[in-house]
Amino acid sequence: RSAMTLPVSYTTGAHNFYAHYTKAKDDDIIAGDNSSKMMAFAYVYDLSKRTSAGVTYAKIDNSAAAAYNFFTNTGGLGSTGSTLTAGEDATLIAFTMRHAF
Repeated sequence: RSAMTLPVSYTTGAHNFYAHYTKAKDDDIIAGDNSSKMMAFAYVYDLSKRTSAGVTYAKIDNSAAAAYNFFTNTGGLGSTGSTLTAGEDATLIAFTMRHAF
């Protein structure tokens, strides 16, 4: 499978803007269309040199045979039963607070 990501970021003062588009192409070996697209947008505000707060929105659009999901839904980081079946889409909204000690 081949995939590509186009990331963009912009910072002005205490405001940080992030966006990216990712496309995973169809794997010809697996039956059915298992391609997928993801778009994500984030805004982070620096409250101080060591503390920031932000919001993120991301959406994965899976084709009929694809079941891509966010990494936070695997390995015990996500909620129980949050596995996608083929063709389902995923949406993520996150509010974050970061403090560097």
